[in-house]
Amino acid sequence: LRNVYTVEIKKNQLESEIIAYGYTIAALVLGTALLCGLWTYKNRRMAVIRASQPFFLILIAAGVFVFGASIIPMSIDDSRHTVEACNKACMAVPWLAFMGWSILFAALYSKIKRVNIVIHNV
Repeated sequence: LRNVYTVEIKKNQLESEIIAYGYTIAALVLGTALLCGLWTYKNRRMAVIRASQPFFLILIAAGVFVFGASIIPMSIDDSRHTVEACNKACMAVPWLAFMGWSILFAALYSKIKRVNIVIHNV
């Protein structure tokens, strides 16, 4: 009965193409958020940007940046990294995702609240 039953273990590790795709998407999100934030800061004196509340626009870009940064630790698995690195990446994903989401939607809510105050006080 030796070698009758062979156990094949599938570890569901990420393939290199998926990791490259994740890094590409992360670079696009981080780059776009950074460029939008820098553009808003550079043009903050323009009338259109002042009317759009540049502080909140920069906060939205920062929230998207932090939220997009959560893609990077998702690409870490035990085929290429140590168990300690995998544990740290696993803990970093929810922190980055929830902090980015919180910053993003706090800025959006504050922006909408401020617009409502202006509209109802006119």
